[in-house]
Amino acid sequence: MTENAPTTTICALPDEILHQIFSNLDAREIITVIVEVCNRWKYIVETDLLFWNNLQVVIDCDWFLDWGFFGQPLLHQHKETVGIYVGEKDLTKVSKVRCIKLEAGSRSGGIPSQTIIYIFEKIKKVCRHIIKVECSNCFGATSKSFIKLLNDSYNISELKFGVTAVWRIPYEEISNFRNLTTLITNDYGFKRTDLSLIANGCDKLESFWILFSRSIKNDDIICFLESKKETIKELGIGFPVTDISLAKIKECKKLTVLFISDARCITEKGIECLTDLPNLKYISLHRLQVLPEHLKDWVLSSSIPKQLTLLDLSEYYFIEPCQIHQIITKVCPVTYNNNVQEAIVQSYKKPVKPWIHWMYRNV
Repeated sequence: MTENAPTTTICALPDEILHQIFSNLDAREIITVIVEVCNRWKYIVETDLLFWNNLQVVIDCDWFLDWGFFGQPLLHQHKETVGIYVGEKDLTKVSKVRCIKLEAGSRSGGIPSQTIIYIFEKIKKVCRHIIKVECSNCFGATSKSFIKLLNDSYNISELKFGVTAVWRIPYEEISNFRNLTTLITNDYGFKRTDLSLIANGCDKLESFWILFSRSIKNDDIICFLESKKETIKELGIGFPVTDISLAKIKECKKLTVLFISDARCITEKGIECLTDLPNLKYISLHRLQVLPEHLKDWVLSSSIPKQLTLLDLSEYYFIEPCQIHQIITKVCPVTYNNNVQEAIVQSYKKPVKPWIHWMYRNV
């Protein structure tokens, strides 16, 4: 090297280069004496982890083994891309992924439960950090053998199941997920016995969304909350809720999110139960029929509205809420036209676009 050759210190290197240099090394042993680099490396690692936590990789079980391309959905089947679609040949590009979504699996020519296990055996050899799994009309994912494989292979913290009226989801196996913190089920066939299994297992469950079930009654929810009132933080209920259920919900002191898609049976007495919940930040009471004057009294007298980031009164029974709107907005943000499904979707972070992020390009 000549005397006039340009030199660059390690501290002047861009994040992209630092990531390439140190991604496979133990930073504590190599750069512990360089404080500035250590701080930047910590930021890079935290940003990288956040990126992979928010990225959702979608596996189409009918096409996974045939796809030789990456990130391109079947446009005639998927109007909107949720996350990125990955085929087997490009699986290594997302080896650090933590969130996956499983779709389809009924047209691949084999038995759905065997197909999904065969595919997942390939996935777990490459992707070893999966903690969140979503199954959207993926028939094979409802088999006991697959759920057991999932529990044996990963430390799963979140499970989400799409609508199914054909295949029964094996909740007896799901109840064995000891580190499960979030369970979202849109299962028409969800029954009282399934709820009991979840209540008696899943000791760390904090977020529970039960949507569209035709079998669960308010008494069942009360029994569930009795066993989970010390841990539950998010509760979503997709069927009519009564005052007696709200009285039990009041005992869940850690509750931060309450989503009720059918509040027609709730009276002013039930609304009065929504108090003394110090952590509650979001309430959704769709189709509420409480008189405006009673709703106004609750807003002005209860401590809950003052701490809310949003009060969702979508499909409020009284056509012109303007008479109380100004009063409510002085206390908390309020909306009257949230779509039920949209409200559920917005409760999850949308996946980022990986192709514009340098961390992904350098994987």
